[in-house]
Amino acid sequence: MVVKNAKFEDMAQAGRIMSVSFRTAFADFVSQETMDACAQEENCIALLEGIFKEGKVHFLMGENSGMLAWQQTEDGAEIIAIHTLSESRGTGLGHAMLTAALSQIGTSLFSSGHSSKTPAPAASTKNTASSGTEMNASASLTAHWKCDM
Repeated sequence: MVVKNAKFEDMAQAGRIMSVSFRTAFADFVSQETMDACAQEENCIALLEGIFKEGKVHFLMGENSGMLAWQQTEDGAEIIAIHTLSESRGTGLGHAMLTAALSQIGTSLFSSGHSSKTPAPAASTKNTASSGTEMNASASLTAHWKCDM
């Protein structure tokens, strides 16, 4: 499994992955009208490009079929999105991306002043799209995209 830090040029692929995985995950729960409003590929790409430019969110790409985003918070760090295409499910890609992210988070927390005397808070891996009422991926994402379902 190859997991790498994403570059700006990767946001187009990340947006495609996000759109397709959202449509796959919610196909049985969300109307086509809502799906079309919330998971347009162009909107996902524009959203991720804007967030990437802000420089606060760290993006990882897994192969060409997975993406993960995390950010530092006041309390530690939060994994705010993880998406994979259906063909990569069960291959270990999600695990590889989470492992890479947790390694980065640990390094980031250590370098930002957390010492062995002050344990770093655990990283949050909340499922950001499971509420069924709102797509609210993070404070950063919320400022750009909120989709009421």
